[in-house]
Amino acid sequence: MATSKPISRFTFFHSIRFRMALWFTLVLAMALLMFSLFVYFRESRSTYDDAAARLMVRLRELNLALQESGSEDNFSSPQILTPMSLGPFSLQRGELVIITDQSGNLINFWGPIDEAAAAQLATMSVSTDNKDRRGVFPANIQYSLDAQPDEYVNISAPIGQEGQILGRVIIGEPVDPTHALPRLVLTLVLSGLITLTAAAYGGYWLAGRTLKPIKEIIHTAQEISGSDLDRRLNIQTRDELGELAGTFDQMLDRLQAAFTRQRQFTADASHELRTPLTIMGLETSRALSAGRNLEEIRAALKIIQSENEFMTRLVGELLTLARMDAGQVALRRDPLDLSDLALDIVERYAPIAARKEIILEAGELPELTICGDRPFLGQMIGNLVDNAIKYSPAGSRVLVETGQDSGQAWVKVSDNGPGISPEHLPHIFDRFYRVDGARSHNQPENDAPAGSEPVTGSGLGLSIVQWIVDVHGGRIKAESEPGKGSLFEVRLPLAPEAPAS
Repeated sequence: MATSKPISRFTFFHSIRFRMALWFTLVLAMALLMFSLFVYFRESRSTYDDAAARLMVRLRELNLALQESGSEDNFSSPQILTPMSLGPFSLQRGELVIITDQSGNLINFWGPIDEAAAAQLATMSVSTDNKDRRGVFPANIQYSLDAQPDEYVNISAPIGQEGQILGRVIIGEPVDPTHALPRLVLTLVLSGLITLTAAAYGGYWLAGRTLKPIKEIIHTAQEISGSDLDRRLNIQTRDELGELAGTFDQMLDRLQAAFTRQRQFTADASHELRTPLTIMGLETSRALSAGRNLEEIRAALKIIQSENEFMTRLVGELLTLARMDAGQVALRRDPLDLSDLALDIVERYAPIAARKEIILEAGELPELTICGDRPFLGQMIGNLVDNAIKYSPAGSRVLVETGQDSGQAWVKVSDNGPGISPEHLPHIFDRFYRVDGARSHNQPENDAPAGSEPVTGSGLGLSIVQWIVDVHGGRIKAESEPGKGSLFEVRLPLAPEAPAS
């Protein structure tokens, strides 16, 4: 059982859960900041606008009061402005009123402001105001008067009697007399902090629930070893994590199948090699024992030679499969004529078939151009022909033919031998699988077809055929019926420039 890896004390800050919660909190913080800025500036603008609107009303009231109670003398010499001298107009707390002549010289002022600041405001009102001789009150709003602790809104307008401009009046009041904006800022900050704190804890909790399947995957992966591949996650959720868990389970299925094949492959290879080694050891001891004549020694050496040839062929096939599994086989993709290749194989195996009294023939062989590796494709057809010859009795017939249909080329190898039982047919391409079920590479004589030699084989030939067909983008199928023979058909893609037959 695999042991769990110790968790570092820094793992928390590097975990996906922490980073998800952090990013969620940061995104929410940015959203809250933008929202708070919008609310503050919107409220600030509204506060300024409301103050300016109030001042416009107060300015009209002040103008009427001045016209009713004042005369030209009120705009010619400085004097102290009091509520009593303004008739019905009454100054409110925090308001300021400044009266200037037409040149902007300070005449009177009242309110929480000193004379220097009042003179500064008078000068600013003359230099920036729009002078309207028709008695309209254009607004001239000044912000952030440095001389006052509060931010003021100031409006100036010309004033006169009987169409004559006598001077100017400035009226101002604090923008935010109740200090609502600072309270709004404090409210936004506190509510934002509370929201972010709750979001951070909630995001961390939700991230933990979301990533729970990943913890199960980690825990399962830590417990899995090469000898224990039966564990599965079985997480049935319709999201990315469920898909990840399903992919992980499929990977474990493939790993378990690969480990099983590897163990079976190792056991089968060991058994196949042990049998000829045992036979060679026995024959060597028999040949070296006392009292053996030359004929007996020669017979023992022939057996040793036969076993050695079998071992050489088996080791070669094992190395070929190992290179195939490791992806170390480089295939060429050259145009070639499949029918010409099939004819070469028939001619090569004709002497072997003749020695077993088997008729090996070539059927229809039209020109078929495909792209592939000629040596490997030759090995593929050769293994199929060799199998047909090997398992067919004397006097039987093996036919090799080619053709095309549906944009594919095909090659068929058929015989009228003993055939293959239905229960064996799905497994004939498995490694080391043999229809006779014998573990030895020598088939017992009572299982051999009548009139045939004992069948020898490693059970790897059809596995190599299957691999060659797969890497060439083709497919292979086998049809057989006991007592009526077998048919192997390989289909391969035609080359794009292949001529129609």
